[in-house]
Amino acid sequence: MIVCVGLADLPGHPSKTNSVQASVISVPMDLEPGDQYRLVFLTFDRRYADSSNIEVYNGFVSNVAAMSVLGDLNTTWKAIGSTAMVDARTNTGTDPFVSVGVPIYRLDGVRIANNNADLWDGELLAPIITYETGLHPTGSPEVWTGTTVDGAAHVSESLGNASTHRVRIGWSAASGWTWINSGARDYGYLFRFYAISDVLTVVPEPTTAAMLGIGINGVVLIALSRNHVRRRR
Repeated sequence: MIVCVGLADLPGHPSKTNSVQASVISVPMDLEPGDQYRLVFLTFDRRYADSSNIEVYNGFVSNVAAMSVLGDLNTTWKAIGSTAMVDARTNTGTDPFVSVGVPIYRLDGVRIANNNADLWDGELLAPIITYETGLHPTGSPEVWTGTTVDGAAHVSESLGNASTHRVRIGWSAASGWTWINSGARDYGYLFRFYAISDVLTVVPEPTTAAMLGIGINGVVLIALSRNHVRRRR
């Protein structure tokens, strides 16, 4: 699903005055109407990595987004994570062998990848260090991923690994390959997740001329309707 995003009517755009919403940039400033993109964030909330069902993690990040200003975007969110049955690149629709993809941005407007191949080439343009609130963490919170550098599930340490309970993690402050694959921990720890949106599309703001045209057309339609009523009488 592709969601169209207006430049002025969503949280994070400069036209918003709410101080909490202003910390989230939902429409990156370097994009033009018609451009497509995706958003990514680090969950402030944490959970275990003991489930082998990818939808558990998708539901988790979706709930985190829904409880923030991101809920206004009306898009879907997926965890950037892998179970034994589902690769992260498949779960998120970012497989470079399937589609080119679109630019991906943090919630502070910083681009972290130009497309799908760039996301999974071993180095991000910038680390994923913004929470759903737009705030930045201190330090480098550990993130459950279960994933290797190319977006595939780790062969023995994916999410919900029942054999050894060891699951791959990433370092959120890293932009090199350790952002997604920096080691492993027992899945009983509480760590964060990366979340990525569906494809969004920038739509233009209504111009003054367009709004004036709508107003004039409305007046004309009302006048025609009244004339029609008079003739019938």
